[in-house]
Amino acid sequence: MAAVFAIEGVTIVWSSVVTRLIDTLSGFSRSEPVSFYPVYAGIMSSGTLLLCAWGVFNWRVWGRYLAICFMTFYIIVAMAAFRFGGGSGSYVTLSFAMALNILVLIWLLLPSVRAEYARKALTA
Repeated sequence: MAAVFAIEGVTIVWSSVVTRLIDTLSGFSRSEPVSFYPVYAGIMSSGTLLLCAWGVFNWRVWGRYLAICFMTFYIIVAMAAFRFGGGSGSYVTLSFAMALNILVLIWLLLPSVRAEYARKALTA
């Protein structure tokens, strides 16, 4: 499950940081007004997701709580986008993302996973 957070973090790095940085620098060379805010926001969100992936991978209790918060937030955002968004192509993507986030949330809330996190917290 940590791979899900790592993949999301890497894709955010690539999609929002690298591509927007290239677009921003090309706009800068054309003397257009540029903003690095999307790049900074992408760095912050991808860094947080990668930190969450590290916490889940190493069975840290804070990583589990952070992952539960992220998955709940992403499920709510996907439901809102599904309800208020448009375009039939995005419905397939949103449905897949919502299903994946629900599966990760269910895994994090399983009694055996909670017990393993509690056991790791007591031995650490």
